[in-house]
Amino acid sequence: MSGPQSAKGKSSDMIFLCSNKEMLIIDHKRRSYIAINEEQILALSSQLEKAMAKYQQMLANMPPDQREMTKKTMPKLMPQGIGEEGSEAAFEVRRTSEKSDIYEYPTRKYEV
Repeated sequence: MSGPQSAKGKSSDMIFLCSNKEMLIIDHKRRSYIAINEEQILALSSQLEKAMAKYQQMLANMPPDQREMTKKTMPKLMPQGIGEEGSEAAFEVRRTSEKSDIYEYPTRKYEV
C-alpha cells in the first residue's frame, strides 16, 4: 500500500508482513519506519472505538445548531469513514502484475 504522493514522489508506504502479522509504515521523507504488530493494532482500534463513543456522547449533549456544525467539520479532520456512525472506511485493493524479489523473497505489488 502506498500513502499520499508528494510532488517529489512517494511520502510513505505500508507493508503488511503476513508471516508475523506485522505492518511496517515507512516514512520516506524522514527515512524512518514504524513496526506495528497485531496486538498493537487491536489496542489502537479499541482506543479509537472509545474515543468515538465519547464523541457521540458529546454530540448528544450539544445544542442542535452546534451539533450540525461539528458534524460537518469532523469529517474534514478525520480519515474517510471514521466517525460516521455505523460505517467503515471504504477502500479497494487492486492486485497488479508487478512482481519482484526483495532480499530473495518473492513479492507482488498491490494498490490500495
